[in-house]
Amino acid sequence: MILATSTVRIVIDVLIIIVAAGYATMKCIFTYRWWFHGRKFWSQAYHDLPETGDKAADYGYLLGTKWIGTRNLGLGVAIYGCLAFRKWDYVGMLCAMGFLVELFDGFWLALGKYKVGWSKPRTNFYMRGAFLWLPDLALAAAGFFTWR
Repeated sequence: MILATSTVRIVIDVLIIIVAAGYATMKCIFTYRWWFHGRKFWSQAYHDLPETGDKAADYGYLLGTKWIGTRNLGLGVAIYGCLAFRKWDYVGMLCAMGFLVELFDGFWLALGKYKVGWSKPRTNFYMRGAFLWLPDLALAAAGFFTWR
């Protein structure tokens, strides 16, 4: 239940709901991209996947993209479901989990770019995007955890 004692608290409550819903929406959009345009999406942000000409081997390389897409879908749908049923501490937990996911994704992209040497046209965009979600998700998680 939203316990708003002032106009400021109401604005904060609305903003953290918008952050959670926006993050869930991004995850669902990325699910589509990972599932149906996996090779292109992977190659834009990370490095080119090898094309062996063997369909089974190529599909094996794409399994990673399908797994990432499925993880994104699970997180997005779980956040939507918890928002719909007003399970605020679960939304907080999922935002905290999203914080960790984006933290690891951002560092993985940074490691690939600066240490391994692969950098594609959109690597900076996805790396900065991951790091920009961190304060939003941390504050949203803290806000949801304070609702009782």
